[in-house]
Amino acid sequence: MLRAALVALSLAVAMPCFAQQVRVISGEIEHVYGPGGKVLDDGDLQARNLRAWEHVQAEKQLEIERRQLKIERERLKLQQAAIAFGMAQDWDGNSTDGGWFVGSTRGIAPRKGLSHRIGISPRMGISRKR
Repeated sequence: MLRAALVALSLAVAMPCFAQQVRVISGEIEHVYGPGGKVLDDGDLQARNLRAWEHVQAEKQLEIERRQLKIERERLKLQQAAIAFGMAQDWDGNSTDGGWFVGSTRGIAPRKGLSHRIGISPRMGISRKR
């Protein structure tokens, strides 16, 4: 937009005898320049330019919000994948052979800290001797 203004200004200064007004249109914004590069926008043109500028700003904001939603969807997908991966972990957080899932080539659970035997341990203070 600045470049268009500079072009219009240079045309207005270089050819004052040929052009009384120079109309510059860049996208949705339009300006009228007079002798000496003076902006000659009337009230109607200013109102149209304001609406066009607000429209451009609203489109930019919508694009920002779309990007944020896309990023949030990707974050949620990664979070769900992390949760699913975490469910396939050992209790202590170390991945072994797929965790607690029972398969034909692996045991029911890893033997780390949990006793899989049923009975009373001598460590509990109960003696097995009679």
